[in-house]
Amino acid sequence: MQPPASSAMTLGRSRSVQGAHTPWLRDLILFVGLASMGLSLAAFTLQPTARPNYVLPACLLALSLLWLGAGAALGGRANHWPDMRLDAGASLLLVGGLSLSLELAVRLVCAGRFGGFPAAFDFGLKCKEVHARSFDVPYECEPNSSFLPEFNSFGHCVQGGLSILLLPPVEAAAASAGAPRLPPRRPLVVLLSSLVAVYPAYNLVKRTVTYPVHSFATSSFANNAAEWAMGFLLGLSCGVAATAVHAGRAGAAARATGGKERASAAQVARPRGGRVERASLAFRACAGGVLFAASVAAAALFGASWDTDASPDQE
Repeated sequence: MQPPASSAMTLGRSRSVQGAHTPWLRDLILFVGLASMGLSLAAFTLQPTARPNYVLPACLLALSLLWLGAGAALGGRANHWPDMRLDAGASLLLVGGLSLSLELAVRLVCAGRFGGFPAAFDFGLKCKEVHARSFDVPYECEPNSSFLPEFNSFGHCVQGGLSILLLPPVEAAAASAGAPRLPPRRPLVVLLSSLVAVYPAYNLVKRTVTYPVHSFATSSFANNAAEWAMGFLLGLSCGVAATAVHAGRAGAAARATGGKERASAAQVARPRGGRVERASLAFRACAGGVLFAASVAAAALFGASWDTDASPDQE
């Protein structure tokens, strides 16, 4: 016997509100937090005595606190985890950003073979030819380190932090902030989130033009992209923490009212947008394709130049 239409509608709403919160989801969030905490402690204790750099352990500690806080906000009971289905553009941006972050993590772990120190966010040496009349010192070498005390490092990290807008609950909250005084502005939020792909693509093109292919692994691509990648991970972590807090509060309200609460604006399925919104989503899909292609190209260039060291005779 088919259920009444009202029952089917209630069930559909319940699924969109309840989402996919299962016991393993909270366990996974807590595992990521504990793993980040362990990596932070390792990076702190393994600092070099000559030139310590505590940015990496500090960033890993921030990641750990965000994920552990998200797990604590969810609690042990059923919570109303919102619908996290992504459009094609957001999916490509997430896959491309996480893939590039993984490649940079591998490059950092292997920094020793390039004369660097992983715990200090030091990728090794980068050497370039000095065009001068005197050829006594034809090459100039400098550390290939991330998060130097300069504005560019901060700017790269902030651009990566736009990843927070890729999570549907955060995107919906940003698009509807100030309502009803302000009109919905999802296309603007979508376009803003698409800018997360700009710097990795620019960085890749710049390094492939200014450096030969065989020295890509020892170029400044890694240290600059790592600043962006850390911002990307911090942005995603902030989004997960905010979503977990919202889900925990919604679950508490449901238990207090016997499960009779209504879905919030951020949890209701979004209606099909107009022409401007569809154009912004198409733009984000293109940006996602660019970031994904950049991650694939970076992996290929790392592989082609992996056996190159930072000695001047190979630059």
